[in-house]
Amino acid sequence: MTSVDLKQSPRLYSLVFPAGSDVLGVVDRDGQRGALVRIRATGMLVQVNAGVVRSLPRDTERAVAVALRDPEQARSYVARVVGSVKSEAKAAASRANGALGGRPKKSRGTNAPPENAGLRPRQRG
Repeated sequence: MTSVDLKQSPRLYSLVFPAGSDVLGVVDRDGQRGALVRIRATGMLVQVNAGVVRSLPRDTERAVAVALRDPEQARSYVARVVGSVKSEAKAAASRANGALGGRPKKSRGTNAPPENAGLRPRQRG
């Protein structure tokens, strides 16, 4: 039985992927897990483990389609794909944020304890 998880990181199974491919998630084929990758030129789905590419059976297409219908997995997949896209708008926002001093400091909420609450200086002796 083949199952697909689009939320788990495929980088656990390989750091090198074929050129011209899309990394989708993780595939489990009867206990053998690996990165799920689609080759753009052919549309073929393959499993990648430590740079080794293995073809997948046709039922994997069905498992990928089912996984993409699950709203939580689909949202995670789209966020990962869109988040990794470079755009001029992202670059401009980053430059503007850097000009203002970078990422703002975290502010303490109203439920935070007072500064140094319950802390005493260490005694040397």
